Amino acid sequence: MPPRRRKRRHRLRRLFLLLLLALLAFVGYEAWTWPDIAVLARRNPPTTAFIESYRARQRAAGRDDRVLRVFAPYGAIAPSVKRAISSPRTSTSSRTAASTLARSGTR
Repeated sequence: MPPRRRKRRHRLRRLFLLLLLALLAFVGYEAWTWPDIAVLARRNPPTTAFIESYRARQRAAGRDDRVLRVFAPYGAIAPSVKRAISSPRTSTSSRTAASTLARSGTR
């Protein structure tokens, strides 16, 4: 094999190994930082992004930002609510309904 082809093959091999290493690093990072949702079956979360968003809006409006939370067992939640929450898309009307409930003091 001529030296030029050998060099090209060596560069391609290095590029492939570098891309493979980057992919492995990315997969490792994702596996390390992936949230453990199984723990939610055993204990209630101290806060959520939705709660923090609600509290920020309340503080911005100059109102009390305390949140009253009542947790229900998973089996007590209606199947339609489970599907709505696990759905990848949230419609505008359900977001509006949730914000209306939050404003009305129903939490």
